[in-house]
Amino acid sequence: MTLVRVNAADSGSEFSILNLQTITRVDCRNFVGEREDRQATVFFSDGGNVVFTGADADRVVNALEDFAHYPR
Repeated sequence: MTLVRVNAADSGSEFSILNLQTITRVDCRNFVGEREDRQATVFFSDGGNVVFTGADADRVVNALEDFAHYPR
């Protein structure tokens, strides 16, 4: 699966879908400690980037690890 749904609002009506194959780099910050402080900046092959925080940052990192078959 190369698509992952993130940035979901509590209502479920707002979200982003990322194509994991277009991601070139992810910079992660504050992954030790409180979940709310976590931040993942996702860089795409077209030069754009998106910043995810909290649970959304976890979802992005987990999806990339699964996609890469990285053991947890």
